[in-house]
Amino acid sequence: MLIDRVLKHYPAAAVLAAVDANLKGRAESRLGGTAAKDLGSTGIRLKRVHNPGLLMGRGKEDPPAVMALTGGLLTVFLLGNKKALNGSKGTVRSLSANLIAAGAASNLKDRIKYGYVVDYFSLPVKKIRNVYFNLGDLMILSGSLLYIFSGFTEKGRK
Repeated sequence: MLIDRVLKHYPAAAVLAAVDANLKGRAESRLGGTAAKDLGSTGIRLKRVHNPGLLMGRGKEDPPAVMALTGGLLTVFLLGNKKALNGSKGTVRSLSANLIAAGAASNLKDRIKYGYVVDYFSLPVKKIRNVYFNLGDLMILSGSLLYIFSGFTEKGRK
């Protein structure tokens, strides 16, 4: 039933976007300065970074274009999710579209409110150790990978 699918995915996406917004707010108020703080022995580092562009600051010279691209991404995946919920795509596609839309919504909110996106943690991976992310970025990445993967599965195409 359509309503079951909506209730299954939209609340999770809304909760994830709200958690990310809360973490960004905490980063804005509590993570000042230039030094990163280690999160125990996890290897994760916390630091507030203002990113006016996209991935690794690309496009920072043109904030309106970056905002339009983020809003476009949000719109495309909300419309894609509508198709998934109407039964022309699978539930995996719906989940992936919701993750992407939630991440894009969270980042778009930052762009509208601050003019930049608040990033606040780095992962303990050698090649990207000095790159900072937020939960919205991870939602977009995981949703994108899930969306691509769903194209290879029978359930993703139904």
